[in-house]
Amino acid sequence: MTRDPKAKRQENIAKILLSVILLMGLGLLGFWVEQKVGWIKIFEITGMDFALIGLATFRLGRMIAFDRIMDPLRAPFTKVVEDNSGDGKTVVPRGVGVRQALGQLISCPICVGTWVAAILVAMMLVAPAGTRIFLYATAAVGVAELLHSLTEALCWSGRRGRTSSGYTIQKKKALAEKIARETAHGHEFIDKQPPEDGGIEI
Repeated sequence: MTRDPKAKRQENIAKILLSVILLMGLGLLGFWVEQKVGWIKIFEITGMDFALIGLATFRLGRMIAFDRIMDPLRAPFTKVVEDNSGDGKTVVPRGVGVRQALGQLISCPICVGTWVAAILVAMMLVAPAGTRIFLYATAAVGVAELLHSLTEALCWSGRRGRTSSGYTIQKKKALAEKIARETAHGHEFIDKQPPEDGGIEI
C-alpha cells in the first residue's frame, strides 16, 4: 500500500520534534543541575539507583506499550491486532502523520522507555527520596515480570520436551509392534507353505 507523501512528511516532522523535545529537556535538566546544585549532584545517583532505574524503565515501558490499564491512553494512537506470528495479539500504531508517529512511540517499550528513563533520572535529581520509593516498587514488579517470563519459558520448554519424548516413545512402540506383527505373519506364512515336492511327504 502506497503511503500519502504528505502524511509521511507530517510523521517525520513529528518524530523530529519529539526527538528535539527529549534532547532539549535533557539539556535543560543538565543546565539546571549545573547552575543550581553543581554537577556533583549527579554522582549522588549510586549503582543501585542505576539498577533500579533500569528495572523501573523496563517495567514502565512495557506497561505503557502493552498493559491493558493503559488502553485508554493508547487508544487514540494505537490499536490491538492479531500478531503476525499467529500467536496472540499485539499493539500497533494507527492513523497517519502525527498520530502514526505518536503511535509508534508508545507502542514500542524501548522507544517510550527512553522518555521514561529521562523522567526518572530527572526525578532522582530533583526529589531523590520520594523517587526511590517509586523506583523500588516499579523495579520489584520489573524483576517479578522477568521471573514470570523465565518461568513461563521453562514451562513451555519442559512441556515441549515431554511432548517430544512421548511422541518418540510412542513412535518406537508403534514401530516395535509393527515389526512384531510382520514377524508373526512371516512365520505364519512359512508354516503354511506346502512342501516343494507337490505335497507328497516321504
